[in-house]
Amino acid sequence: MTRTINSLEQKGFIVRSQDKLDKRVKHVYLSVEAESYYPFLHNVLKRWMDYLCEGMKKKDVEKMETLFQHLTGRACEAILPDLAKDISEEFSKEDWQHELEKKEK
Repeated sequence: MTRTINSLEQKGFIVRSQDKLDKRVKHVYLSVEAESYYPFLHNVLKRWMDYLCEGMKKKDVEKMETLFQHLTGRACEAILPDLAKDISEEFSKEDWQHELEKKEK
C-alpha cells in the first residue's frame, strides 16, 4: 500500500498532509491534476458498465447499482485496523494454507 501511495504522490495524482492533532495520521487527497481526469474516467467506467450489463433487464441493472452503492459506502466507512484486530486468533496462516491446499485437490 505504501509503495502505491508513494508512486501516486510522485506522479502528482495525490497530495498527503499530516493531521494537526495526531502526527501518526496522514490524510490523502486527490490532486487538482487527478481530479481533471474525472470526466474521462467516468466515461470509461460508463462504457465498461454498459458492456458488462448488455442483455440484462433494466431493473436488474438498477438493483445491482444500488447494491454496489451500498458496498461502496460500507467500504468507505470501514476502519480496517478494527476489522483486522485479533484476526490471527480467528484464522491463522496455517489455516489459510490448509484451505488453499484443499482447493488445489
